[in-house]
Amino acid sequence: MLRSLVGSEMCIRDSIDTTSCSADLECQWDLDRSQCTEQCSVASDPTTCRSLPICYYDGTNCVQQCSYRYGTKTSCTAASNEGCEWNNYTLSCENECSFLTYDQCVSNTMCRLEAAASGKLVQNGQAYICADTCNLKYKQKSVCDSDDSCKWDSLSNMCRENCNVTTTKADCESAGMCIWQGGTATCAPKCAFAGSDCNSRPDCTVTSSGDCAAACNQRGSQAACTGDRTCIWDNTTATCAQNCPAILDQRNCNSNMLSLIHI
Repeated sequence: MLRSLVGSEMCIRDSIDTTSCSADLECQWDLDRSQCTEQCSVASDPTTCRSLPICYYDGTNCVQQCSYRYGTKTSCTAASNEGCEWNNYTLSCENECSFLTYDQCVSNTMCRLEAAASGKLVQNGQAYICADTCNLKYKQKSVCDSDDSCKWDSLSNMCRENCNVTTTKADCESAGMCIWQGGTATCAPKCAFAGSDCNSRPDCTVTSSGDCAAACNQRGSQAACTGDRTCIWDNTTATCAQNCPAILDQRNCNSNMLSLIHI
């Protein structure tokens, strides 16, 4: 008799140790949580399967997650046809990203959430799919940049998630080419990677050589300001502004209060 989700609760209630849990053919012991839970094989549908902490739905059946079946890199790699892959960061066998739940995807260092209308992982009304991280998926700049959700980081020589699709401050700040914008709570490329968006970014400026760099008003200290010859420190306001000769257009020149001193 299938117990569905109630069965999982019954396993927890009726079995207080591994011996009593194992004695029930519809229950199994969860080592990570030190509790008895329902056997994956008795879950009758994908939704029930995904609600069980040590199970996942492989498209046909409800089975144990890879970490519960394989403990070594060799055995895990050999089970790649079962949707398992070895995580070199955690040194454990994990399910391929596409099989994970929303919470599992968020906590898995090999996976990333990607907004998609066809996604089956829904959070706050937004649908997502769980996909491999850009770093694992691409090793070459050309194929990395061809994916709109990824961007090549020339500083680390790695493929990373595009700043524009990175949703948390921690992930944003860990990417060498991204900067967290507190005012809008969004992740954006650092000016050096802004490309054609440089002119529209108030925190960026186009240099005389045509490159995009952080605007002078982003320099938080006098030392950082005066270290760039295109910037000048305003002692009155204790802020950094662009040095007048470095301003390339009339609008920005007229808006620079320091330029009024010379009128």
